[in-house]
Amino acid sequence: MVFTHVSLNYIDGWKPMLKLALSGYVNVAAELLIFEIAVFCSQFDGSAAMSVILISNTLQNTVWSVSSGVCFASATLIETSLAEGDKCGVKVKIAFSVGNVLVIASIITFIEIYWEGPLVRMFTKEPEVVDLFVETFWMRGMCVPFNQVTIVLTRGILTALEKQRFV
Repeated sequence: MVFTHVSLNYIDGWKPMLKLALSGYVNVAAELLIFEIAVFCSQFDGSAAMSVILISNTLQNTVWSVSSGVCFASATLIETSLAEGDKCGVKVKIAFSVGNVLVIASIITFIEIYWEGPLVRMFTKEPEVVDLFVETFWMRGMCVPFNQVTIVLTRGILTALEKQRFV
């Protein structure tokens, strides 16, 4: 296919993508804002707090990478059920996707909390950082599974519904 002229046909179908992009942007912007606030506030506590934030984000990214895979899988499963007109199947696959990511994220987070001492020592041996990390990581870890559910709902399930023009 050779590009010969500019046409409005090239932007057909972008409206649903822009709707999803807006919700995705708000989600990413909120996460980045929280990270920037944490980095800003850590300057008052010194370099140990900054180190804890960076190490914690690195460890939590392992959980986020798993939920991304579940998002794509759930979107595909739900799209298939919607295309077949199987309403019961859609409900089952939504529940399966949410439950699946909740269980997986909970297990990974539990392992990270259980082995938080050795995990932080992979990054640093500084006692002040290790102690601060061990004292605070569990609080962040307890929120991660619920965050993963919202990611699956917005990136996986809503994407599938949008492609089928249900949103």
